[in-house]
Amino acid sequence: MLSQLPNKPGVYLIKDRPGKIIYIGKAISIAKRVRSHYSPDSKISPYIATVDYIITSNELEALMLEATLIKKHKPRFNILLRDDKQYPYLKLTVKDEWPGLLLVRRIEDDGARYFGPYRGQTARGIIRTVKRLFQIRWCKNVKQHGQPCFYHHLGKCSAPCKGDVKRYEYMRSIKDIELFLESKYDTAISKLKREMEQASRNKEYEAAARIRDKIRLFERMNEEQKVVSADKKDKDVFSISTYGHSALVLVLEIRSGKLIGKRSYFIKDIKFTDEDITLDSIVQYYSSATYVPDEVIVDISSTKKNLAKRALNKIKGSKVAVMTPASGTNKSLFKMAQDNSRFVLEQRLKAEGDNYNCLLDLKKLLDLEKLPYRIEAFDISTTMGVEAVGSMVSFEDGVPLKSDYRKFRIKWTKGLPAGRQGMNDVAGIFEIVKRRYSGQLASELPLPNLILIDGGSAQLNAAKRASPKTIPIASIAKKLEEVYLPGWKNPIRMDKNVPAIRLLRRVRDEAHRFAVTYHRKRRTTRMLEKNKY
Repeated sequence: MLSQLPNKPGVYLIKDRPGKIIYIGKAISIAKRVRSHYSPDSKISPYIATVDYIITSNELEALMLEATLIKKHKPRFNILLRDDKQYPYLKLTVKDEWPGLLLVRRIEDDGARYFGPYRGQTARGIIRTVKRLFQIRWCKNVKQHGQPCFYHHLGKCSAPCKGDVKRYEYMRSIKDIELFLESKYDTAISKLKREMEQASRNKEYEAAARIRDKIRLFERMNEEQKVVSADKKDKDVFSISTYGHSALVLVLEIRSGKLIGKRSYFIKDIKFTDEDITLDSIVQYYSSATYVPDEVIVDISSTKKNLAKRALNKIKGSKVAVMTPASGTNKSLFKMAQDNSRFVLEQRLKAEGDNYNCLLDLKKLLDLEKLPYRIEAFDISTTMGVEAVGSMVSFEDGVPLKSDYRKFRIKWTKGLPAGRQGMNDVAGIFEIVKRRYSGQLASELPLPNLILIDGGSAQLNAAKRASPKTIPIASIAKKLEEVYLPGWKNPIRMDKNVPAIRLLRRVRDEAHRFAVTYHRKRRTTRMLEKNKY
């Protein structure tokens, strides 16, 4: 099957045995990209039955086609921008003779104007406010009646069904509603003030009072919004925060220089670079968006930026500037987006379970820059230097990752300072840590966020000399469960039930168990071989 795939740009569709599409991807070379999905660590590999493909002229066409197909088929292994809920949109039926404002869950190609998505309570509140102030119809279909509905008697509908309002006046209210939903408050205020003055000159005082109420609404909304950009442009700011195989895509929406809101999307089970996530997210987001701004701020390479720019130009039908947060306002806006995305991701992960809270506690305890998502722990097991072995266990997100466990037969490598050489735990720790972070293993496995050693300060210092300087390291001793850190004169002594200590003990105990099991196996094998003779 692989030999039949083309070495050309395009989109490929991976299907399982029942024929269901489980993954859709784009590639400059379809053949090379599909081959990577057959690697042992691929989550997709066990499910692949057949691969279909569509050849495109270039990478941009592949990117656009991929977004369309993902939106249509929603494959289980793709990055899909999903909210926790299916948030509703507001639909303004501008093509109707007497347009109305509705709450809907899906966007259709019907000529109506869509705004959102909003949270359900927010959307319903907007509808109530709009209909009260602008007096548009509440009924689903306008029919000519001799007697209007009770909303007209409450002063909440201008009664187009009875003919009490001229269409040009009704459509003027619809235009005001559009300005309101687009957050173009300054434009709306100027327009309404002119209308109020005209109504006052014509001695239409009730109409002038209604317009005054609208102006107050726009002014209040205008004051509540924070001015974040002096250039008063419409722009979106994208930020991605990742944690292991999860990511949070956050978008800050800025209209006329004012921050009007944010949207966030949580993605799980990813194995892509941050740039790939960002690019795919941007294209998917705007493929179904109701509005594409003139400017998008995002931190990606020039190659990906050009690709995003071409894709957005095609979606919008006009030029969209894709900017990197190099300096000035764009830089401060991007930092705001980063801070928000990190916070939202942290809150989401906190709510998901105890493991993340333990990692947060450990980060604070050891004063780490990053969360220790991946921890690698080392231990030695030997009997008087005979059949000495070492173990390395890997934990990701506080859970054992047994595929990344490794065991070592100790060779008693030289290289320790005088007095530390020979057959002992310190020398053994030095050797296995050195072997892990050099040679084949260094490229075979990802680097951890924290190295943990079973032992005291002597073992810690040996491991520190053998490990990369950029990776934080700590050790935990068995007797009193003391935690040692490089450069600290005294160990950290805390209650055994503190979440961070519980996690360290769990990782340390697993490394110890793995080492002892291997040592016993080696010793048993040696005794059996000895008894043969």
